[in-house]
Amino acid sequence: MRILYSDLILKIVKLVITVEFIFIPLKFILDDGNNMILIFNNNLLLAMLLSFVVLVIYFFATYYEAKKLVICTGCKVANTGANVVIYTVVLILLFITHKFL
Repeated sequence: MRILYSDLILKIVKLVITVEFIFIPLKFILDDGNNMILIFNNNLLLAMLLSFVVLVIYFFATYYEAKKLVICTGCKVANTGANVVIYTVVLILLFITHKFL
């Protein structure tokens, strides 16, 4: 089975979102002076921006693959667009959660 590179790009976004979900309860368990929490909080905005850039790359990579492989471009692009919207909303909600908790 062949894995498309756009699917690998989406796995990177899912990994970033999973790590951010893990850090939400850790903020309550660990004290504020913990180095791991400080490092994560300092780099949170950068991680969010990189994730969003990766989502944009994912959208265009999938569109390119659909055109190159001559598959159902309407279905593939619609699915990709939905993924981009959903993961962007999740990233924004995680950012708000991390900033105001």
